[in-house]
Amino acid sequence: LVLTSHSMDECEALCTELAIMVYGRFKCYGSCQHIKSRYGAGFTLLVRLRRREDAERVKSAIQRSFPGANLKEHHLLQLNYELQKRPGMTWSLLFDKMEELSREFDFEDYSLSQTTLEQVCLATNYELLSSSIKCTVKKPVPAL
Repeated sequence: LVLTSHSMDECEALCTELAIMVYGRFKCYGSCQHIKSRYGAGFTLLVRLRRREDAERVKSAIQRSFPGANLKEHHLLQLNYELQKRPGMTWSLLFDKMEELSREFDFEDYSLSQTTLEQVCLATNYELLSSSIKCTVKKPVPAL
């Protein structure tokens, strides 16, 4: 049975294996977990603070604990980071570091999650678009 969809949540719920197709070509194929592990950027970290005044100190601590962490959003008491995959980075290491930070800053809560299929699909499309867009200027257009 072949199912086509633009909803990655739907695909993850209904499929045992899937393929991501971009411009009529298969870019990746495998189980949902395989695709997220192999092609995903890493992890998503969401931190909810108790006190607004802790925000800058928490940002610095996260950068020290997770070099290369990319702050995607900061809204009031919520910080949303993308953590790049690195050799030796395991779930237990991520949670150990976050528990240390949580004790130090008394977070409201935090969550760690794997890159979603939606993010993998968007990144695959973006990568292909970026590499296929070429701009060449053969002759300047004369001014009127």
